[in-house]
Amino acid sequence: MKNYSIAALFLVLCTAALFFLSAFASIPQSPKTNHYKLQVEELATGLNHPWSLAFLPDGRMLVTERPGRLLIISKDGLELAEVTGLPPIAASGQGGMLDVTLHPHFSQNKLIYFPSQPQGMEGSEQKSPGRN
Repeated sequence: MKNYSIAALFLVLCTAALFFLSAFASIPQSPKTNHYKLQVEELATGLNHPWSLAFLPDGRMLVTERPGRLLIISKDGLELAEVTGLPPIAASGQGGMLDVTLHPHFSQNKLIYFPSQPQGMEGSEQKSPGRN
């Protein structure tokens, strides 16, 4: 179980790193590491400062945008929908909509967590639970 969790975390971190680096530099379509050959694919365009992603059990992705949006992107990247009902987010300084992660029992309780800086709470961080 521990090896599976480490491998999943490694995959998510590599995917996130490649996702964000592609916005700043030209990355070869098949970068090589010491142990893996990766394939880079652009799944979505027009994102406003994407910050973090989490994979849902069905393969869709939750993607945060620093200015305050939480998006769901389909597995093939062709469908993009905004999650509504979030509190207003203050995106200033180092604040905004930052990380996103699923509750360990997401399949049963549908909880997601997103550390964010709600408007009016500048200088503090609040971990906000949400329901999908």
